[in-house]
Amino acid sequence: LLGDTIGQDSFLNCMTTLYMKASTGYRHDSGPWETATTKYINRLKELKVDPLQKSIVYSNSINMFDLDDIANN
Repeated sequence: LLGDTIGQDSFLNCMTTLYMKASTGYRHDSGPWETATTKYINRLKELKVDPLQKSIVYSNSINMFDLDDIANN
């Protein structure tokens, strides 16, 4: 799923438990990765979906320093 095509907040508000459980992950391509990740995880938890069963793909010019931050947080 690519949430920021309609804005991340709008996307997350529209997502139901059914959609969140059916998806395998999310693609993030704009804005700070920390904010996006936190919002996705919080919405998953709110809908009683295990965030550890989902993936997030960061495609927004992530560099090696960002990757190190992601891996360690």
